[in-house]
Amino acid sequence: NLSRYTTEGLASPRLRDYLRSLHERFADFELLFVLDANGRLLATSESGPHAQHLTGDWQKLLRQEGQIVGDAYWENGKGKLIFAVPVQRPDGRLMGAFAAEINLAPFQAQLKSFLSDSVNGTVLLVSDSGRVLASSREISEKLLRTAFPRVTLQTMMRRDTTGHQYSNSDRLQVLGNLR
Repeated sequence: NLSRYTTEGLASPRLRDYLRSLHERFADFELLFVLDANGRLLATSESGPHAQHLTGDWQKLLRQEGQIVGDAYWENGKGKLIFAVPVQRPDGRLMGAFAAEINLAPFQAQLKSFLSDSVNGTVLLVSDSGRVLASSREISEKLLRTAFPRVTLQTMMRRDTTGHQYSNSDRLQVLGNLR
């Protein structure tokens, strides 16, 4: 009964076993975890302590948006990202979050597939806030700290599928669009 664990802030051995079994069946996730509404870790798919990368007012975002796509971060030599969905009571009250930590390396391979061998370019996956999440070239700590200037992002959103010239993070003039 998750309600008992969230109310008392207890770790749940049964929930941990369940998350481990999910992790074995769906290995695309680095880590699965459950937090209570106060952000306390109730269970993870791995043993040992883990940093919690849901920042800011994540509870409010879960209530309003029904999901969270966290900012990309660098940890243990890998680019990672947290996806989370709310755990709610039948009356809609937030009990906590079910979250998955995703390794960004497979995104690089997917983005690279959009370029032909003869194209010398880069495809970026960017969040709606302008933070770079992945690149067809590399995923590095420096890349994950990169963000599009708000003006550039807004201009690209208005133009949707047409090209827009802007300066990238290396101050080179490039052409980009959102599709």
